Amino acid sequence: MHPFLKILLFILVIQVFSARCCVEHEREALLKFKAGVNDSSNRLVSWTGDECCNWAGITCSNKTGHVIILDLRSSYSNNRFKYGVMYPDYEWNNHSLSGKISPSLQHISELKHLDLSYNNFSGNNFPNFINSFRNLNYLNLSSTDLSGIIPSKLGNLSKLQFLDLSYMPVINISNAFEKLDTSIEYTTPLQSLYLRDNNLTTIPSSIIRLNFSSLKTLSIIENKFNSRIPNWIGKLTTLTTLELLFCSFVGQIPSQLNNLTSLNTLMLLEDYLEGPMPSLHNLKNLTELIIWGVSIREDIRVVVNRLANDTLDKLEILLLPNASLTGNLTGWMSKMSNLRELDLSCNNLNGPLPIVIGNLTRLEYLDLDKNNFTGEVSKAHLAGLSNLKGLFLGSSYLNLTVNMNWVPPFQLDYLYLSGCKLGPYFPLWLQNQSQMIEIDLSNTEIVEIVPHWFWKFRFLSYIDLSYNHIKGTLPLSLEHLTNLHFLFLHNNLFEGGIPYLPQYVEFVDFSDNLSSGNIPHDLPNALIVVNLAHNNLSGVVPRRQIPKWMGENLRNLTFLRLRSNLFSNTIPIQLIKLRYLQVLDLANNKIFGMIPQNMNFLSSMAFLDDYNDNSALIDFLRFNDQYYYNVSVSVTMKGRDLVFTTTLSFLKSIDLSGNYSTGMIPKNITSLHGLISLNLSNNHLIGPIPSEIGKMYSLESLDLRNNELSGMIPQCLTNLNFLATLNLSYNNLSGRIPTGNQLQTLDDSYIYVENNDLCGPPTEKSCDSTKVQNSTGHARKVGEELSKILLYLFIIFGFGCGIWVVLWILLFKITWRYMFFHIVDSWFDSIYT
Repeated sequence: MHPFLKILLFILVIQVFSARCCVEHEREALLKFKAGVNDSSNRLVSWTGDECCNWAGITCSNKTGHVIILDLRSSYSNNRFKYGVMYPDYEWNNHSLSGKISPSLQHISELKHLDLSYNNFSGNNFPNFINSFRNLNYLNLSSTDLSGIIPSKLGNLSKLQFLDLSYMPVINISNAFEKLDTSIEYTTPLQSLYLRDNNLTTIPSSIIRLNFSSLKTLSIIENKFNSRIPNWIGKLTTLTTLELLFCSFVGQIPSQLNNLTSLNTLMLLEDYLEGPMPSLHNLKNLTELIIWGVSIREDIRVVVNRLANDTLDKLEILLLPNASLTGNLTGWMSKMSNLRELDLSCNNLNGPLPIVIGNLTRLEYLDLDKNNFTGEVSKAHLAGLSNLKGLFLGSSYLNLTVNMNWVPPFQLDYLYLSGCKLGPYFPLWLQNQSQMIEIDLSNTEIVEIVPHWFWKFRFLSYIDLSYNHIKGTLPLSLEHLTNLHFLFLHNNLFEGGIPYLPQYVEFVDFSDNLSSGNIPHDLPNALIVVNLAHNNLSGVVPRRQIPKWMGENLRNLTFLRLRSNLFSNTIPIQLIKLRYLQVLDLANNKIFGMIPQNMNFLSSMAFLDDYNDNSALIDFLRFNDQYYYNVSVSVTMKGRDLVFTTTLSFLKSIDLSGNYSTGMIPKNITSLHGLISLNLSNNHLIGPIPSEIGKMYSLESLDLRNNELSGMIPQCLTNLNFLATLNLSYNNLSGRIPTGNQLQTLDDSYIYVENNDLCGPPTEKSCDSTKVQNSTGHARKVGEELSKILLYLFIIFGFGCGIWVVLWILLFKITWRYMFFHIVDSWFDSIYT
């Protein structure tokens, strides 16, 4: 090699290596940032030594050596999305950075990319030094729990192309895009803007004044505008993705959407928007159309005709659930040959399913759940769906007519056939579906036993076989189903014991079967709902008591129903220590003894409304409210069985009726101010109704009938403004029936029947005419009590005299004394020999 070339190569190598070296003041800035944060998962463990360009999350320029990328996005961020819904996961804090954001980062002046998302910087104000990053083109601070006001100078970041400020509900972004001269319209290079769950009530005026000539993605989710979708949306002609979800937009779908000719994805998930569907003929590049929860109220064929023919052929995702659509599926589905997802659930569609569905060979998810479809679903409907992963045909009137030997062309992850005619035999074609995650075969007329191979689907997280006539016994253990969270087997004919359950199961419903024996001694700690009502379970032999360990181990338990079984003995005091418990239903067993006195330990029932600080319950309820499952809890109240679904968080109830409980009603049960139903009927309770019962402000149903309660009805009962059902019949209550407020609406005399000493409306007995009767009755009762006292005194006196006679004889009659002690000695010898 020529000497000159060698020298040139040497210089180039020196420049490359010197350029890759970390800039010292930037290394010091990063170390100061590290010193200010808590790193519980050791994500910054590599941040040591001189070469910061090799540290985790750091990328340096190959030319200058300056740090240009700082990416510390939490590695646990994907787990904040559970059941398809975004919300804080309570293990998140263990995997995220926290503490203080050091202002030393402002010394990394050449930074182009900054991502601190999904870390917990709660207590920090928005870092003002970000304005100094003049070269910044990517900024993601979503889910960092920052607070304060975003400075107006953020609008001066003239190279910023990506901005995500989502999931920071306590931060004020109204000035985020302000410039010094607010009279001038500014052009911004911004291409992607995400404003999700920012607690916005209006779209900031600073955004409106900007000229988004390059904007491609606009995502505004979970805000509270309560206004129409602004018309200027139609000016964002460069948009390829528009997401407007859960922002309380009202009025009609704006026709200006037809101006967004570059649009690929249109998502409108708004409960308060309404139709009609505007013309979208100009959206010829549209591949994803998602309009969820909007009351369109039109025929599905009319809606499809508002799309261009070019669009129909390109469309890959069409989701129009819960849109009040009518009509049927004939005449238009054949035009959508590229569909991958079709969701028309929760509408009023009818008629048979067209055979042409089987020609949608790219289809992965087909959801026609909760409509009025009729007719058969044959092999021809499913023959070409080789890519199908999810099939949802539930809550319709369809009849699946494939034969027993049919081998499906697909491998399903999700199967929902609730309400379809599938039985009487268990579908054998399921044997070939090895990837099943969720399955719902409820109310499908199955009458035979569950085949053993069904329990080998190891990926199952959701099983619903309820409302059939399935016979036989369950496996001794289901612990191998390690992903199982929900198990619904209620309203069948299962016999035998309750199986051992996997450790992460949260919802178990075995109610209304023929199960017997004891409850397995190691139910999973993750359980939130346990419903074993209406079986033949009898507890621990020989005491037949409800297991004490349920109150010791099931710390997340929120709903417990054991009614109509064979449990006896007393209520374990451990159950009353379940602080998250909202429903306690032990009715119609053989429980005796006193009701535990420390009912106030049921602290979740003490709070009004839907308060419960159980993080597992919060996760569960968000899942139930926002996903498509129909998870419900049934409770007997107001004289009938009620089913709660979306209002589970408000459900707080105690039912101990139909047992043999004795003693008085515990006074501190009145501290459960959030209780909406209390049923202690058909027991043997005595004493007065607690005078503090008027503090149970949430009560809607109170049933104390068929007991032995006495005294007057507390006047404070009139404070219960929500009381809709009251029954105090068949007791020994006396005095004037309280009147006023809500009690005025409860004018049924049966409420108070067989309380002979009650008077006043709604009974026909006048309190004035019963004064003499009451005084006479009172005197008679006093006389009876005095007679009882005298009888007890005579009995005690006679017993004392008899003892003294025996002792006197033994004292003076030596032979009798010897004989007495001889008998006693012989008795003891017979015991110990």
